[in-house]
Amino acid sequence: MRHMDQERISLLLRKYLQKTATPAERAEFFSLLDSQSIEGFEDGITPDDFPDEHLITLSEASSRKILNQVLEHHQPGRIRKMRWWRAAAAAAVLAALAGSAAYFIHPNTSTGTLAAGQIGGANDRHPGHTGATLTLSNGHTIVLDTAHNGQLASGFTKTADALQVNDATPLYATLTTPAGRQQKVALSDGTIAWLNAGSSITFPSSFGKGERRVTITGEVFFDIVRDAYHPFIVNAGHDEIRDLGTRFNVNAYSDEPSIRTTLVQGKVQINGRYILQPGEQYSEGQIRKVDTDAATAWMAGYFHFEHDDITTVMRQIARWYDLSVSYEGKMPPQKFGGDIQRNLMLSEVLELLGGTGIDYQLQGNKLIIKSR
Repeated sequence: MRHMDQERISLLLRKYLQKTATPAERAEFFSLLDSQSIEGFEDGITPDDFPDEHLITLSEASSRKILNQVLEHHQPGRIRKMRWWRAAAAAAVLAALAGSAAYFIHPNTSTGTLAAGQIGGANDRHPGHTGATLTLSNGHTIVLDTAHNGQLASGFTKTADALQVNDATPLYATLTTPAGRQQKVALSDGTIAWLNAGSSITFPSSFGKGERRVTITGEVFFDIVRDAYHPFIVNAGHDEIRDLGTRFNVNAYSDEPSIRTTLVQGKVQINGRYILQPGEQYSEGQIRKVDTDAATAWMAGYFHFEHDDITTVMRQIARWYDLSVSYEGKMPPQKFGGDIQRNLMLSEVLELLGGTGIDYQLQGNKLIIKSR
């Protein structure tokens, strides 16, 4: 790698991590990575390139493990390609920091690993998978996990990858994904909704002649069929999101600090007042620019952490692995950043989060986090 290129990548890396890079600089950063070897990228990176001494990512072994997994599972696609390079860059950066006794950790912080023997083997938990419960307004309940493909009830058909809804007679239904499950549903107008773990959507089996309205909890990604005469409206807590034919994600978990609506494509109006453009996120009366790949990482099969503390990280993990989490002692102040695949066993995820001055103990479906 030429010295000039190395200096430029180092500069762009710092701006990228500090979130001050312009869209053009971000594009240049990934373009330069695409034209260079990862080994060459490592050569000139030092701890001084990183903006926050309390930002933890992963140890060298962990980052290499993630990189290998990403390479093995890489598939074509815009979102997956972006995540591949982000993971590759993170792995290279962390490998360059090997031997510094701190991987984005304060030098005085202990860098231990998981408590030996606490989690693994039979005392482990599998990642979540597809599944949900469909509750009809007549009281009939169907568990999709165990139902065979085909017609489940009038207007409801289960296919290999989704629940299909199509009924001329309006009947309200609620689709619920418990912890450890996610589900795709195709509504009667052709709109697609993907439910993350611990979420729900209430909808009519057939939309009438007026507006198309649904109510959600948890996190749902929508791909809306455009119909200018029949606006699609999503009620999420105290927010009302009016869509004009677009793709967006709504995070409305009750245990999160606020409801967040992120627009990927098209245009939405929120609470009759705020208009979002692609790449923007609305929350509590504020609109800001965001990385839509990060907001929809769960759709691409990743946990995404961005300067998050341990309790924020564990809320995501608890939903996917169907856990209750408790804390003992004062948690360290470090922040987590990076991506971890959602198809790993719980023990593997916790191993990748190791080196943080925290021990983990699993008792049934209860995860106990202890400070050292």
